[in-house]
Amino acid sequence: MTAFFIAVFVIYFLFLVLMMMGWGRLLKSPLPQKTNHNHLLSVIIPFRDEENTLPLLIETLKRQDYPQARFEVILIDDHSTDDSLKTVKQLINDMPNFKVITGSLTGKKNSIANAIEISSGEIIVTTDADCELPIAWLKSINTMFQGHNIKMVVGAVRIQQSDSFFSKLQALEFSSLMGSAGATLALGFPTMCNGANLSYRKETFVDVSGFEGNEHIASGDDEFLMRKVEKKFGAKSLKFLKDSDAVITTIPQPSIKDFFIQRIRWAGKWRHNSNVITSLLAVFILLFQLSWLMASGSLFFHWNNTIIMLLVVKILMEGLFLFKVSVFMCQKFSIPAFLLLQIVYPVYVVVVGTLSNVLRVSWKDRFIN
Repeated sequence: MTAFFIAVFVIYFLFLVLMMMGWGRLLKSPLPQKTNHNHLLSVIIPFRDEENTLPLLIETLKRQDYPQARFEVILIDDHSTDDSLKTVKQLINDMPNFKVITGSLTGKKNSIANAIEISSGEIIVTTDADCELPIAWLKSINTMFQGHNIKMVVGAVRIQQSDSFFSKLQALEFSSLMGSAGATLALGFPTMCNGANLSYRKETFVDVSGFEGNEHIASGDDEFLMRKVEKKFGAKSLKFLKDSDAVITTIPQPSIKDFFIQRIRWAGKWRHNSNVITSLLAVFILLFQLSWLMASGSLFFHWNNTIIMLLVVKILMEGLFLFKVSVFMCQKFSIPAFLLLQIVYPVYVVVVGTLSNVLRVSWKDRFIN
């Protein structure tokens, strides 16, 4: 059994080394030169029952350090049941470059597609209704699209840390996803992105037929589209938004139940993933977390110095990687949260990975496939 643990852990260590190499390559890559050319940007934001978060989002959109004449904001009401639509209309009343529409069909993908049809911009920029946007966000995105060979730009998202220890856990766990997204993209095999900070050329969306082929899947408006862009134009057509001043902030989930429902909803799209590398990576991570639980549990029955060494090396390597990502994200690295994640994360991965394949969850009164 010890030999099995050694083999699995060594493979995982090689994976971590690869991630650190990718992250290092990303940070060393040159930033695009500043430009005086301001693309016409269309910021598209679908919302449903977000009356409490929309005021901050719209306020940070109004404060963007980008010429108002060179960007429009299209907010799409996905049949809200609260006062979201009324709130939006009041907030954008004095903003001629802001508009709000009601989607003809339900669902996030339909809302985005509807907005793209009426958009005027050459660059489509998406975010979520529960986000806070940095002032340099649009300026930074504009700079990334200097070359016409750049088809899509993947941005980073961080979870807001409060005094709540649970928020610190969520922030650190989510930063690991952002680190993996940036590292794998820098290595030439993009694995994930987040629609809360994503931009692409409008013509590219048309070229890859938008969400056609996965419109029946509720989630994946970001990653499935990224795969289609990579398949048609190659990995070099995608870039990571390597700018700490362009990291978007979103709110943490208020409870453990809400957190698990969100993650099961996100993980549900993985069973529809046709990318071999990404699928194998997901399976390996799941198997490794099971091995981590077995190795840790075996110590209660038999002390093994080799397993202890493997566990220590894992903790140190993951800590180093997450610390570097946290620095880029301008996010405090919580050591207590990191140590607790070493215990709960393997259980979380196994539970979410299993339930996402057998459980239908409800989100805002809608069942997600």
